[in-house]
Amino acid sequence: MLNELALRSLKPDFARIYEIMLSEEFFRFVFVRNPYLRLISAFENKINRVTSESGASDRRLKSEVLAKMGESPSALDSSIGFVDFVGFVTEEAPEDANGHWRPQWLVTGADVVNYNFIGRIESFAKDFEFVARRVGLASIAEGVRRKKTTYVVSYEPELRKCREMIAKYYSDDFARFGYDPKIVPAC
Repeated sequence: MLNELALRSLKPDFARIYEIMLSEEFFRFVFVRNPYLRLISAFENKINRVTSESGASDRRLKSEVLAKMGESPSALDSSIGFVDFVGFVTEEAPEDANGHWRPQWLVTGADVVNYNFIGRIESFAKDFEFVARRVGLASIAEGVRRKKTTYVVSYEPELRKCREMIAKYYSDDFARFGYDPKIVPAC
Protein backbone atom coordinates (compact mmCIF):
# COMPACT_ATOMS: atom_id res chain seq x y z
CA MET A 1 0.00 0.00 0.00
CA LEU A 2 2.78 2.45 0.89
CA ASN A 3 4.48 1.83 -2.46
CA GLU A 4 1.35 3.10 -4.17
CA LEU A 5 1.64 6.31 -2.15
CA ALA A 6 5.34 6.80 -2.77
CA LEU A 7 6.48 9.40 -5.26
CA ARG A 8 8.61 6.84 -7.07
CA SER A 9 5.38 5.34 -8.42
CA LEU A 10 4.78 8.70 -10.16
CA LYS A 11 8.28 8.73 -11.68
CA PRO A 12 7.29 9.26 -15.33
CA ASP A 13 4.96 12.15 -14.51
CA PHE A 14 7.44 14.86 -13.47
CA ALA A 15 4.86 17.63 -13.79
CA ARG A 16 2.64 15.84 -11.27
CA ILE A 17 5.59 15.29 -8.91
CA TYR A 18 6.47 18.98 -9.15
CA GLU A 19 2.85 19.91 -8.39
CA ILE A 20 2.73 17.60 -5.36
CA MET A 21 6.03 18.83 -3.99
CA LEU A 22 5.08 22.50 -4.19
CA SER A 23 1.31 22.53 -3.76
CA GLU A 24 -0.21 23.40 -0.41
CA GLU A 25 -2.97 20.81 -0.94
CA PHE A 26 -0.63 17.93 -0.21
CA PHE A 27 0.98 16.82 3.04
CA ARG A 28 4.67 16.50 2.22
CA PHE A 29 6.90 14.49 4.51
CA VAL A 30 10.32 12.94 4.43
CA PHE A 31 12.43 10.84 6.76
CA VAL A 32 16.08 11.68 7.38
CA ARG A 33 18.85 10.03 9.35
CA ASN A 34 21.72 11.30 11.44
CA PRO A 35 24.56 11.79 8.93
CA TYR A 36 27.04 9.78 11.02
CA LEU A 37 24.69 6.82 11.29
CA ARG A 38 23.68 7.05 7.66
CA LEU A 39 27.28 6.99 6.46
CA ILE A 40 28.17 4.08 8.73
CA SER A 41 25.10 2.20 7.50
CA ALA A 42 25.96 2.87 3.86
CA PHE A 43 29.51 1.66 4.47
CA GLU A 44 28.35 -1.49 6.26
CA ASN A 45 25.65 -2.44 3.77
CA LYS A 46 27.13 -1.28 0.47
CA ILE A 47 30.88 -1.71 1.01
CA ASN A 48 32.03 -3.61 4.10
CA ARG A 49 29.67 -6.59 3.85
CA VAL A 50 29.84 -6.88 0.05
CA THR A 51 31.82 -9.78 -1.38
CA SER A 52 32.04 -11.63 -4.67
CA GLU A 53 29.02 -13.62 -3.45
CA SER A 54 26.79 -10.55 -2.93
CA GLY A 55 24.00 -9.39 -5.20
CA ALA A 56 24.83 -7.85 -8.57
CA SER A 57 23.93 -4.24 -7.71
CA ASP A 58 25.98 -4.33 -4.48
CA ARG A 59 28.96 -5.87 -6.32
CA ARG A 60 28.68 -3.22 -9.03
CA LEU A 61 28.66 -0.37 -6.49
CA LYS A 62 31.62 -1.71 -4.52
CA SER A 63 33.51 -2.24 -7.82
CA GLU A 64 32.89 1.40 -8.75
CA VAL A 65 34.12 2.59 -5.36
CA LEU A 66 37.22 0.38 -5.56
CA ALA A 67 38.02 1.71 -9.04
CA LYS A 68 37.57 5.34 -7.98
CA MET A 69 39.85 4.66 -5.01
CA GLY A 70 42.53 3.36 -7.36
CA GLU A 71 42.02 -0.29 -6.40
CA SER A 72 41.18 -3.23 -8.60
CA PRO A 73 37.43 -3.21 -9.23
CA SER A 74 37.44 -7.00 -9.15
CA ALA A 75 38.86 -7.15 -5.61
CA LEU A 76 35.39 -7.51 -4.09
CA ASP A 77 36.60 -9.72 -1.26
CA SER A 78 39.13 -7.11 -0.16
CA SER A 79 38.27 -4.78 2.66
CA ILE A 80 38.15 -1.02 2.58
CA GLY A 81 38.74 0.76 5.87
CA PHE A 82 36.03 3.09 7.11
CA VAL A 83 38.43 6.04 7.36
CA ASP A 84 39.54 5.45 3.75
CA PHE A 85 35.90 5.24 2.68
CA VAL A 86 35.13 8.53 4.44
CA GLY A 87 38.09 10.10 2.65
CA PHE A 88 36.73 8.84 -0.66
CA VAL A 89 33.20 10.11 0.04
CA THR A 90 34.29 13.54 1.27
CA GLU A 91 36.50 14.06 -1.79
CA GLU A 92 33.53 13.65 -4.13
CA ALA A 93 31.35 16.56 -5.10
CA PRO A 94 28.09 16.07 -3.17
CA GLU A 95 26.07 16.21 -6.42
CA ASP A 96 28.13 13.33 -7.85
CA ALA A 97 27.97 11.11 -4.78
CA ASN A 98 26.06 7.85 -4.78
CA GLY A 99 22.55 8.22 -3.37
CA HIS A 100 23.40 6.02 -0.40
CA TRP A 101 25.83 8.64 0.92
CA ARG A 102 24.86 11.78 -1.01
CA PRO A 103 23.93 14.56 1.44
CA GLN A 104 20.27 14.25 2.33
CA TRP A 105 19.40 17.85 1.56
CA LEU A 106 20.20 17.00 -2.09
CA VAL A 107 18.36 13.68 -2.04
CA THR A 108 15.24 15.18 -0.49
CA GLY A 109 15.27 18.44 -2.44
CA ALA A 110 15.06 20.25 0.89
CA ASP A 111 16.21 23.50 -0.71
CA VAL A 112 13.11 23.47 -2.96
CA VAL A 113 10.43 21.45 -1.18
CA ASN A 114 8.73 22.91 1.85
CA TYR A 115 8.05 19.73 3.81
CA ASN A 116 5.17 19.75 6.27
CA PHE A 117 6.96 17.17 8.39
CA ILE A 118 10.53 15.90 8.60
CA GLY A 119 10.68 12.62 10.47
CA ARG A 120 13.81 10.97 11.77
CA ILE A 121 14.87 7.37 11.41
CA GLU A 122 16.08 7.56 15.01
CA SER A 123 12.48 8.09 16.16
CA PHE A 124 10.86 6.23 13.30
CA ALA A 125 7.98 4.49 15.10
CA LYS A 126 6.75 7.72 16.73
CA ASP A 127 7.28 9.84 13.61
CA PHE A 128 5.72 7.24 11.29
CA GLU A 129 2.69 7.03 13.56
CA PHE A 130 2.30 10.82 13.29
CA VAL A 131 2.48 10.68 9.49
CA ALA A 132 0.09 7.72 9.26
CA ARG A 133 -2.46 9.49 11.47
CA ARG A 134 -2.04 12.72 9.52
CA VAL A 135 -2.78 11.02 6.18
CA GLY A 136 -5.63 8.93 7.58
CA LEU A 137 -3.86 5.58 7.69
CA ALA A 138 -3.36 5.22 11.43
CA SER A 139 -4.05 1.49 11.32
CA ILE A 140 -0.89 0.78 9.32
CA ALA A 141 1.25 2.44 11.98
CA GLU A 142 0.28 0.00 14.70
CA GLY A 143 3.17 -2.19 15.68
CA VAL A 144 5.68 -0.48 13.38
CA ARG A 145 9.14 -0.76 14.87
CA ARG A 146 12.60 -0.10 13.56
CA LYS A 147 15.42 -2.53 14.06
CA LYS A 148 18.16 -0.69 15.95
CA THR A 149 21.60 -0.48 14.44
CA THR A 150 24.00 -2.30 16.75
CA TYR A 151 27.38 -1.90 15.06
CA VAL A 152 27.86 1.88 15.54
CA VAL A 153 29.85 1.43 18.76
CA SER A 154 32.51 -0.54 16.87
CA TYR A 155 33.16 2.54 14.70
CA GLU A 156 34.01 4.89 17.56
CA PRO A 157 37.82 4.71 17.07
CA GLU A 158 37.50 5.39 13.32
CA LEU A 159 34.96 8.17 13.88
CA ARG A 160 37.41 9.99 16.14
CA LYS A 161 39.84 10.09 13.19
CA CYS A 162 37.40 11.33 10.58
CA ARG A 163 34.56 13.00 12.46
CA GLU A 164 35.57 16.48 11.35
CA MET A 165 35.60 15.42 7.67
CA ILE A 166 32.10 13.98 8.03
CA ALA A 167 30.82 17.02 9.93
CA LYS A 168 32.18 19.36 7.24
CA TYR A 169 30.92 17.34 4.26
CA TYR A 170 27.45 16.90 5.76
CA SER A 171 27.30 20.34 7.42
CA ASP A 172 24.14 21.27 5.51
CA ASP A 173 22.43 18.05 6.63
CA PHE A 174 23.36 18.69 10.25
CA ALA A 175 22.07 22.26 10.06
CA ARG A 176 18.93 21.72 7.96
CA PHE A 177 17.71 18.67 9.86
CA GLY A 178 18.68 19.73 13.39
CA TYR A 179 21.40 17.19 14.14
CA ASP A 180 24.32 18.16 16.35
CA PRO A 181 27.64 17.40 14.59
CA LYS A 182 29.32 17.09 18.01
CA ILE A 183 27.14 14.12 18.96
CA VAL A 184 27.40 10.66 17.42
CA PRO A 185 24.34 8.79 18.66
CA ALA A 186 24.63 5.13 19.58
CA CYS A 187 21.36 3.89 18.15
